[in-house]
Amino acid sequence: TVPISGNGDCPRFLWYDALMLNWVEIDARAIHWNVTQFRRRLGPDVLLGAVVKSIAYGHGMLEVAGLACEAGADWLCVNNVDEAVRRRKAGHRSEILVMGYIPGSQLEAVVEHHLRPVVYNPETIDQLDRLATEDAPVGLHLKVETGTHRQGVAESDVVPLAQRVQSSPRMTLEGISTHFANIE
Repeated sequence: TVPISGNGDCPRFLWYDALMLNWVEIDARAIHWNVTQFRRRLGPDVLLGAVVKSIAYGHGMLEVAGLACEAGADWLCVNNVDEAVRRRKAGHRSEILVMGYIPGSQLEAVVEHHLRPVVYNPETIDQLDRLATEDAPVGLHLKVETGTHRQGVAESDVVPLAQRVQSSPRMTLEGISTHFANIE
């Protein structure tokens, strides 16, 4: 990522891939405007999460995440633990939701970096329960299967898994999510 000058007082930065000779010019003011409009419409009692997964869809994860937080985003939403840890190491202290698959080998990093995983199987929940502490419980989000058949808890398993999370002093059920079945 390279800072470049913009037109007038418009801050801009440049994201490019030297191997593919492609670049994107980002208008930081436009990102800030968009986030502030969401924040204004949602009101102060609703948390706003900015999705910055996959290098913020090619716009530069660290740059866009910083802009979104400055403009009022409460959470960042990333695809994997590596993206979340990278953001933590860059100094982001607010909540980070990891929306994608998390291998068991990375669950320790979830606890260590105070990340919020989206979970959908009992094995992950059990492993997080063993790794977390009562002083620093892990906030979980259950993903419900609604038709994509990629990730998610079957409807019949949602309540038992939610109860399993709620019965542990080391975990907190913070949310439930899904993917729309007709996204493709």
